[in-house]
Amino acid sequence: MSIKTRKLPNNDCFHSSKRYGEGIALSYISTSWMVDEFISEPRELEFLEYKENATAQFQALKESFANNSITSIHTARSLGVQREWAEYKFFAHDEINAPENVLVYVNDKGEVVPFSEEERNLILEWQSGEKYPISGIQGHHMKLVKNNPDNIDLAANPDNILFATEEGHREFLHGGNTQNATDPEYFKYSLTMDEKFELTVNYNEDLITLGLIKKGALSVGSSMALYSSIRMLIEWYRLKNDPRPWHRKREELVKTGIATALFGGGLSAVGYLTRISMDGFFADFTPSMLDHFFTEMVAINGSFFIITVTGSLLRYIWEVRKGKSQEEAKKDLQTMLMVATAELLAFSALGLGLDILVDFATDTIMDALIPDPTGILIAARVGYGIAKLGKKVWDGKQNKEALIQCIAIRMNYFYELARNKFRPDDFDFRLT
Repeated sequence: MSIKTRKLPNNDCFHSSKRYGEGIALSYISTSWMVDEFISEPRELEFLEYKENATAQFQALKESFANNSITSIHTARSLGVQREWAEYKFFAHDEINAPENVLVYVNDKGEVVPFSEEERNLILEWQSGEKYPISGIQGHHMKLVKNNPDNIDLAANPDNILFATEEGHREFLHGGNTQNATDPEYFKYSLTMDEKFELTVNYNEDLITLGLIKKGALSVGSSMALYSSIRMLIEWYRLKNDPRPWHRKREELVKTGIATALFGGGLSAVGYLTRISMDGFFADFTPSMLDHFFTEMVAINGSFFIITVTGSLLRYIWEVRKGKSQEEAKKDLQTMLMVATAELLAFSALGLGLDILVDFATDTIMDALIPDPTGILIAARVGYGIAKLGKKVWDGKQNKEALIQCIAIRMNYFYELARNKFRPDDFDFRLT
């Protein structure tokens, strides 16, 4: 989706240096979007494709085992071992990519160990009806056939098989005598086909997709790096003509970098936690109740609001500690909270298309902004006109298009905000 930028007026209040968390919010949302768009979502699609293909092959394997024509317990016993090898061949394929704890056997020391890469290749080359692929490996029936002489299904069931060396089979699985029942300790290693497949799918999900921790680290780390880099460039520009010696300027530049990295990383983490909290909340709603674009818009608005407010609160504490009067610092904080709330409600109203929120955003909030006008006043007024149009098509097939349009307006606003935000005369926040 291409977004046409809309020129916003060059209003000094639009650049207000009181909006301390805004730059971090902008950098977080931009890098978070890039992580989603170019890393997270492609990997999720890759995993879904993997899961779909693997599930289809797994179901075909299970169906191939559905043979009720077996009449001999001896045939069933051999067939159970052969099916287990066929199952191992399935899991040994690179496209299935099973973890090591799926393809295991009991060695001469009684240890449950994975087959080596060379042995897995031998399993892959094996064909049904041929001699078993790995010499010296036997198929052990966990529930003994001699104790279930009439149970053909149990004898032919690969879920009842655990591979072992001859020594491991006799000395450990049977406790030194093949007439003994299986040592109960080994039952926890005898996984069913379904359990092995679940382990394999979960293993590949962890490998392919980012997960919350990896995604958070990328989003927060990228945001911190972006914001710190911009602030360092601004500081370098400011210090370029400073008459002080270079080592003094370098020291100040380093302090600025450390401060902005810590500050930016902390607020970006707050934004990410806000995002996953909202995702968790909306996860309980069915797709028919909430559109993906709607939840994305709410997450954007919510993260921007929380980061901005948190940054302002931290700045309030910082300024009071540095000697600024509480009254003046509190006034700045109140202004920021009012503007941030106005933005949140105005853009939420635009996205939701609800009369009560639209009226509130266009009357109460805009009136509140008049004493301290910012760019949001212009953006919200423009948004109100589009919200009217969006509401007319809300109940039809065009509801998704209306939501996309809302996000486009929000992103246009971010574009103008970012373009005018990072200036050398922006707020000064350095370690001293």
